[in-house]
Amino acid sequence: MKLFKKAIFPGGRKRLYICGIRVASWNANKRDKLELPRLTAAAIADPHGFGGLELKLWNLHVPRRFYHLFYKMPPGAVCIDCGANVGKFTDAVLHQGGSSYAFEPNTVLFNFLSRKYAGNRRVQLFKAALGASDGTAKFYLPADTHDNPGATYEDGSLWQRQRREQAQSYDTVQVMDFARFLKQEFGAGSQAAQPPIWLIKMDIEGSEFEVVERLITEQVYRLARHIVVETHEKFFSDQEDRLQRLRHIISEAGADNIELGWV
Repeated sequence: MKLFKKAIFPGGRKRLYICGIRVASWNANKRDKLELPRLTAAAIADPHGFGGLELKLWNLHVPRRFYHLFYKMPPGAVCIDCGANVGKFTDAVLHQGGSSYAFEPNTVLFNFLSRKYAGNRRVQLFKAALGASDGTAKFYLPADTHDNPGATYEDGSLWQRQRREQAQSYDTVQVMDFARFLKQEFGAGSQAAQPPIWLIKMDIEGSEFEVVERLITEQVYRLARHIVVETHEKFFSDQEDRLQRLRHIISEAGADNIELGWV
């Protein structure tokens, strides 16, 4: 039995269990509905300041324990958006005066981002998935992408979902060795007093396990002051083993700048 377990029920109610005993219950949707008017009013009153940032972080669904990475972000900070989606992370970076290297393999989303950031010199876009080596791969899309365009924004991965393998369509996309990219782009900064990259956000739908391991093997993780990772162990049958192995690799390397549980 797991020591801690969180369950989500229809209607937005969440419950926290410790050793199988329910210790907390709350309606996440109700809380969000109460919070949104306050955040919206603050953003309207202060669009380029604290109010605007708070609303962007709320929209990004960032856990509050990561807010300080944006509050303390220095002007001109270099950030990397691995799995840019519709650009919510990059928007928060730009709000704080930073620049973003944004990677997105989904054609629909990449075209959207290209229009959104056209002419913005602080954003560099790359139409590529990230992996442990260069090449090409199948990028799996939701089965209902054509009938439900909104699904495009929520799904897409180099890994097939176990329960939908037969239904998924795919595109062939470029895969970039992320460790190699970082060494080529920022390797000269490895001797600097401070890492040249302020923040790497990694939300790459299952590929983070191999990518983080390679960053550690190649010592490239040292180029970033902060690396936050959303893990997608649910995609795999050996999900607990994968997650434990990743945590062990991070711990053994002493890579205390890498934090899991981004979203």
